[in-house]
Amino acid sequence: MRIRPDHARLSWVLAALFVVGVLLALWPHDGVRETEAIGEVAIAERSAPRAEKIEPAASEVRPVVPMPGASARRDVAEESMDSEAHAQEEAVVDMLVEALEDPDPRTFADAVDALSRLDPERLESVLGLQLEEGPLDDDSDESEFRSRAAWGLGVAGGQGGVDFLIRAFEGSDPAVQEAAANGLAQTGDERAREFLVEAAGGSDPERKSKAISALAFEGDEEARSVLAEAYERGLIALDDVPDDALEELSIALEGAGCLGPDWVYPSCSRASRE
Repeated sequence: MRIRPDHARLSWVLAALFVVGVLLALWPHDGVRETEAIGEVAIAERSAPRAEKIEPAASEVRPVVPMPGASARRDVAEESMDSEAHAQEEAVVDMLVEALEDPDPRTFADAVDALSRLDPERLESVLGLQLEEGPLDDDSDESEFRSRAAWGLGVAGGQGGVDFLIRAFEGSDPAVQEAAANGLAQTGDERAREFLVEAAGGSDPERKSKAISALAFEGDEEARSVLAEAYERGLIALDDVPDDALEELSIALEGAGCLGPDWVYPSCSRASRE
């Protein structure tokens, strides 16, 4: 039996389509390859370490500067204020030191008073130099200049001032000696009182008189008690006491148990022997 021609052509067409389908199945399209490539990249990205994805380049890294807390800012502000106050105080001290050279007595006295509270050590240093070396210019009276320096050291009342005053008292200028004795009595220092008592019982009549007057007039109650004790112990005699200091010594002796300005009462053993 023979097949008709149209049926034969149809069989060839079907066979060709089958072959094409098989070839397409075995040979993937480019679009499929692209899709597979994209999938592979996505899988690689997901499997990569997280640090590699978020770590910025070294050139883009900026140091982190922590902001100071309230306490730190307050400390910085206080230090700044303290530094400014210290600078202002130093400027005031410098002006007061310059005022110590002023010839006006009131200006000098005010500067001494202020410096004795602000910077007593510097006051002692400057006045000690003035007392020992005198004025810088030739127009100033040297005795007066050194005498007011001795007064200032007495007001300051420091240990360094006592040393300067002792050396000045042992000098040769009578006016400076008197000022130094008064300054020693004003300091209220025990060493200064002992030095004056020793000078009051010494052999130099001028220095004896200055030391006794200083203890009687410029010293405190303790200084007058020391003076009375020196008299009772026979370290000083009535003839050694300046006339203007007799009343002060009388008061001191009265407080020590010796009655009356004439010091002739038996209650004071030393006076009864005079």
